[in-house]
Amino acid sequence: MTYRVIQWATGNVGGHSLRNIAAHPQLELAGLYVYSPEKAGRDAGEICGIGPLGVTATSDVDEILALDADCVAYNALGETRDPEQSLADICRLLGSGKNVVSTAVSTHIYPSVLWNDTPPARHATSSRSRVSSASALG
Repeated sequence: MTYRVIQWATGNVGGHSLRNIAAHPQLELAGLYVYSPEKAGRDAGEICGIGPLGVTATSDVDEILALDADCVAYNALGETRDPEQSLADICRLLGSGKNVVSTAVSTHIYPSVLWNDTPPARHATSSRSRVSSASALG
């Protein structure tokens, strides 16, 4: 069985992820989301330095949501970019019926990283609730 995977972001972690998706015999790259306008419209393989893969990068979230894929490797900078936006992105992906694996949610798993002390109990509960609700939609 082959799994169709979307790569989200091509930074330090995302670039490694993309190269490994491309190399794995049971994975097929279905799409690539990028933040940089310089990367949008380019071939995914060329962006990560492995040669053309036939998948064009996009910075349009709606294009990503519309793709037929089994999973999204979400490797945005969740802690340094915007933890709440990362959670919102992941919930949209889950709501569209895609599974998500991510390196960008540790502030929601360990919220003291975000709050720099003991977080309000409602924070972790709210994050779990949002993910559960989004998963039920998809």
